[in-house]
Amino acid sequence: MVLRPSENEDAVDPFKWSHNATLMFLNLYKDNRKQVGTLELKNIKKLFEKISKELKHQLQLNITPANCENRWKHLERMYKKYIDNNKKTGRGRKSFEYAEIMEDILEKKNIHPVLLLSSEDINIPTDNTNDLNVSTLPVPEEVPTNEIENLTPKATKRELKTRTYKNRKMRVDILREIRNERKSFYKDYFEMEKEKLEQEEIRNKLLQEKNEILKTFLENKITSPNELFFDNF
Repeated sequence: MVLRPSENEDAVDPFKWSHNATLMFLNLYKDNRKQVGTLELKNIKKLFEKISKELKHQLQLNITPANCENRWKHLERMYKKYIDNNKKTGRGRKSFEYAEIMEDILEKKNIHPVLLLSSEDINIPTDNTNDLNVSTLPVPEEVPTNEIENLTPKATKRELKTRTYKNRKMRVDILREIRNERKSFYKDYFEMEKEKLEQEEIRNKLLQEKNEILKTFLENKITSPNELFFDNF
């Protein structure tokens, strides 16, 4: 038996959803659901408004945010019935034409795990199922860093590895820059010390010449510098 989303939906949502429109809706939901809670999509209502706008543009149909919300609620219920039926023994297995993409959205992304429980584990009044609001469903807790390898999708693991590589490269670049700065500092320092030594040698040489002159004064009993000057000619 094949479960089709059109069953008992017309009373809630008069819009006629085609197969292609439903697939486009689910793909848009899948691509944008993770942005709910950000500045771009503050809540689930904003998500349905964005999907409605995109569907209008692509299909040229008047699809309202309410149409999108009702479609999602209905698909959730049909998927839950599909899961519950196939978990129970003694029944013929049923198929659901959107099972694969719904599984990708609800199970792999772990967005609404509460909907995957069997009917024996969760009590939803049958006369009030249309009031089920996905915005009230629990948000997954943040995964600790030491568990990220086991719980995150491959894309997130790649992002983590890329981020780790970038951080490591940044540290290497910083260390290289510090080393170059230190090298430059010591080069300038040695140049200054060398200049100091050269100045000290000049000063010592001048002092030595001064001492020689004083020694000549004393040995020849010269009383004035003029005498020393004229004696040399």
